[in-house]
Amino acid sequence: MLHRAAFYLLITLATCASAVASQLSHFPSPHQPWTSREYVNFYFGHYNGNRALPHLRSEATARLFDRLVDPDNVRRLVESSASIDEKRGELAVILSTMGEIRAAYAYSLYVGEPLQEELTRVRSFMLFLIDRAVALSGGRGNAAASAWKTTLWNVVESMSERDVYTADQVAALSDAIITHYPRLSVILTESDRLRLHDARTVAPHLREDERLAEAGLVADRDEADLEEALRERHGEVTEDRFEARLVEHAVQHPERRRARRRHDVELDHG
Repeated sequence: MLHRAAFYLLITLATCASAVASQLSHFPSPHQPWTSREYVNFYFGHYNGNRALPHLRSEATARLFDRLVDPDNVRRLVESSASIDEKRGELAVILSTMGEIRAAYAYSLYVGEPLQEELTRVRSFMLFLIDRAVALSGGRGNAAASAWKTTLWNVVESMSERDVYTADQVAALSDAIITHYPRLSVILTESDRLRLHDARTVAPHLREDERLAEAGLVADRDEADLEEALRERHGEVTEDRFEARLVEHAVQHPERRRARRRHDVELDHG
């Protein structure tokens, strides 16, 4: 009886392994760097082949997912001998395809798949792609700048979805914004910057802190402490880097920004 149970267990495991192998066979190999062709093939392997998106819960699919968001794919392109126009075109295809892949992960998460970590990494990778695209294109004048900004807003907004993402995942998104903000700020207008200030202030789903007055008193000190901590960790702090760091700080502590704004208004009209 025990031998029969062991036999059925082996059959089950073999069937599962075969199913995973069948799923992965429709995707590009994770064992070599990808170009735009592999990204396109990956997307259509999922979309047309009705294949499940790779996740981090098994070793085989994790390898494929890691390749999907591997910055070395793009670094090899940027450092290649291809012309600037060729690099821009290749990167544009990768960005466009990753936008569709991000949407697929977001939808799968929406319908109940546990893909929070995967979507966090996909969003972070897209900021890296935009960073590289801005570096190649020169910035705000690029026709794709509007789409790039939309991606940035989506990341900022997702940071406040505390019922979806863990604290570590929010921190990872924050770190991605901090890392790439100096380059991304090139595509932002003054109106965009004001919108970013508003976006990081408003978090409607977060519970109101009952101690707004106390928070208002320490808001200025918190920003000074934050700047000092950044200086100790990273050296001299640029204005853009400090502003980016405040995205995380204000999303985590929206009540302090509201209290400070209320205090500033009272001073202006006092």
